[in-house]
Amino acid sequence: MTIDAAQLRREIEDAFAAVPYPGDNSIVEHKCWECDLIATKYKGKRWTDYKDCPLELIGPPISDAFPLFTPAAFRHYAPLAMLAAAESYMKADTLTEQFLRGIEPAQDDFTARRAARLAAFAPNELRALLSFLRFMKDNHPLDFNAGPSMFDVASLEKAIKTRLEGMEMRGENAPPRSKE
Repeated sequence: MTIDAAQLRREIEDAFAAVPYPGDNSIVEHKCWECDLIATKYKGKRWTDYKDCPLELIGPPISDAFPLFTPAAFRHYAPLAMLAAAESYMKADTLTEQFLRGIEPAQDDFTARRAARLAAFAPNELRALLSFLRFMKDNHPLDFNAGPSMFDVASLEKAIKTRLEGMEMRGENAPPRSKE
């Protein structure tokens, strides 16, 4: 079933409405000049305050925060990345790829970090993420289907579905909540 941008927006907003702010000291994973810039930019900012203009927070000039976010911050700001990509794909530019690569199941030095980010999502959030991936494949097939394109979403979809099935089998409704 094809989903339009307005339906996707509603699904994302509903799924992530209760995601807590990660806390001022839980935005980035370590301390360096780049992380300090990102922590300062995002301090005290909730995704819901930017849902109608996501690129104001996650866009240029500092649009590469997703690889440096903690799992809680990644989860908290994920709706903005999805909304920006779905509604302003060209303006979002490399943000979409950075966001998706932050949770892809690739095998490298960052595998555990990406797995921790994906594990932070609740089932309804994972379903919204799957809807987002379907939307991107339907609306940007050259970038989001198998082949020598920017991003092959098949392995990410499989990882999300596997995680979702496991959570449902165990009766899990949500990941642990972060503390502000």
